[in-house]
Amino acid sequence: MKGEPTDGNVRLPGLDGSNPLGFLAALGVLRIADARARLNGGPAPLLSWDETSSQPLFQEVDRIELLRDAILDDAAVWAGVRATGLLYPKVEKGGVKAFRGLKPPVAVLRGWLISCLDEPVDREILDLAASLTAETATEDIPDKKLATLADYESVSCPLDPSGSTTTSTLPTAFDFTTRNTQFLDQARLIRENLDAEIVLAALTGQSMADDRLSGRTMGWDPAAERPAALYSYGRQPNPVLEWCAFRSLPFFPVFGSSGKLHTTACTGRRKEGAFTWALWSPPIGARVIRSWVSYNGLAQLTHGARQRLGVSRVLQVTLGKAADGYTGVFSPTRTL
Repeated sequence: MKGEPTDGNVRLPGLDGSNPLGFLAALGVLRIADARARLNGGPAPLLSWDETSSQPLFQEVDRIELLRDAILDDAAVWAGVRATGLLYPKVEKGGVKAFRGLKPPVAVLRGWLISCLDEPVDREILDLAASLTAETATEDIPDKKLATLADYESVSCPLDPSGSTTTSTLPTAFDFTTRNTQFLDQARLIRENLDAEIVLAALTGQSMADDRLSGRTMGWDPAAERPAALYSYGRQPNPVLEWCAFRSLPFFPVFGSSGKLHTTACTGRRKEGAFTWALWSPPIGARVIRSWVSYNGLAQLTHGARQRLGVSRVLQVTLGKAADGYTGVFSPTRTL
C-alpha cells in the first residue's frame, strides 16, 4: 500500500511540499502527531522531505494508519471546543448578523480568549489564537458599523470591558476569505467532512469521487477551485489537507507593530505579499520547525548555506486577489 514505511520512513504520497497547501498540511500532520506522542509518552515524530518527489517523510511513526487515527481524534476533540467559534456581531445594510471572521473588536478578542481558558486543549487554543490575530495591530471601526450592547447580547458574545469595541484587530495573511465567507466557519465546516476513508485516501494519494472532495476551502491550493471565482480550473478542494493545513497555523504566529500585522514566513501585506518556505532533508521535530519557519533569510541563502542547513529547495508564492477582486489567492509556486 502507498504510504507504508520506506527505509524507516512513513511516506505521504498525497501531500506535495512544493504546493503551499501540501507543505502546510504536512506541518499540520506533524503537529497533530506530536501532540499525540506527548500525550502518550511516545517518541516525538520527525519530518523531512523526499528530494525527488517533495513528498513528506515521517520518522518515529510505525504506520500511516496511526497518522490517520491521530487526525481523526484531533478533529473530534476540536469539534467540542470554542476555538473555532469566535463569534461577534457584524453590522450590515440588511441588519446585524453573527460573524466568525478574524476582525473582531478588541473587547471581543479578549473575552473569547478568556472563555477558552477552561477548554481541554487550552494551550493549543492559545497557540492557534496567536496565529490568527493580535490586538497590537488594529483599525478603527466606522461609526455606521459599530455594534450596540444589544447586538453583542443577541449573538451571546462575551466581552471584556477592558477592551475597545470601536477598534477591530487584523487577520493573518493566511486568511483569504472576504465578504460573507468566514475564516473560522470555513475551518469548522471543513472538519465536519472528515472520516477514516477520506483521511487515508488523502494521505496516500488515492483518488476519490469529486463529491467527496468538494466543499469549503481555505483557498491555499493554487490549483484548486475557489468560491466566488469568475472561472474554475484544477483540483477540487480536499478537506483533509485543508484541515491539516489549518492545524499548522500555530507554527506561524502573528505580531503587530506600527499598526500593521505581520505573519511569520510572510512578507508584504495581506493579499499583496509573499509566503516563502523551504524543504529540508534531515528529519526534524516540531520544536525545531517552529524556529525554522520563522527564519526570514530563506530567500537569501547561498548554495553553500543551503547545503550546510540541509535545505533541498526554497519555494515562494505571492499572495494576491482572485479573479473576483476580493478573495485571497496564492500564485503558482516558484523555486528560488
